[in-house]
Amino acid sequence: VAPEVGLRFADNAYSVQVFENATNGFLIKTLTIVNSRTHGTNIPLKCHITSGNMEGKFKVNITDERNCALYLNGTLDYEIEESYQLEVQLISLQGFINRDFSTTQVTVNVADINDNTPFFIFPSNKQTDKYYASIADNVPVSTTVIQIKADDKDSGKYGKIKYFLSGNNSDNYFAIDAGSGMIKTKRSFNSLSEDDLPFRLTVKARDNPNGTNDYNEVEALLIVNLISEINRMILVIGDAKPDMVALKTATITHAIQDQTGLTNLERLSNLAGAFQVKSQIDSDSYESRPLI
Repeated sequence: VAPEVGLRFADNAYSVQVFENATNGFLIKTLTIVNSRTHGTNIPLKCHITSGNMEGKFKVNITDERNCALYLNGTLDYEIEESYQLEVQLISLQGFINRDFSTTQVTVNVADINDNTPFFIFPSNKQTDKYYASIADNVPVSTTVIQIKADDKDSGKYGKIKYFLSGNNSDNYFAIDAGSGMIKTKRSFNSLSEDDLPFRLTVKARDNPNGTNDYNEVEALLIVNLISEINRMILVIGDAKPDMVALKTATITHAIQDQTGLTNLERLSNLAGAFQVKSQIDSDSYESRPLI
């Protein structure tokens, strides 16, 4: 047949957007086939994806109207693949095809959604779902207490994290950097009563920080103990090479925690040929007794 009445795609290129939460079988695009009924409906007609579909995430079928429908044949994840370049070919009896328009390119752009919730990254040496921090009761203002870390598997604005802090006396004594999760002291603890200890604070991590409704939020407990001299214990390691002790810091910390269940490593220092390991209480309940 003449080219102008031959079977052909209406366009030689398409660009479509599909949200990453689209389900299997979702109709992505109907590719119009020109002259599909000109020669009667008995002429065989098929379409086939010839490239760009290595993972089999897409499929095509001829519709009742004799057009080529592109469907989702799996799931999409923006964080894994942001777009796909497909080539679709029109198949029929050789003499009925307009070869100049027998193939078309389809660009499938995956649209990101906020489908992942932030999660906290806790210290690797502690099997817990909360944070612990210990600071001396005489530290100066703006002393760093702890840095809270959270992550999100989303990308772009949905993967950004903003931190918030609340809890007993949190506004009076602590401040958190919304971008980094760094918590610092705001004032001295001179007037604080033991009845107010320990500090039980709630840290919130929220994604899409500028969004008014499309965001996810998680929270974790932060226990902050104030440490005075009576709460400290010192472990002296004699006849030890400084570099070897430094390499065994994690082992020493774990050993102290296993024996007491309460301490964390505060400082490691070389003093008069021996190493001094100074530890602090680290507990949900405030203790004023020495750990010996």
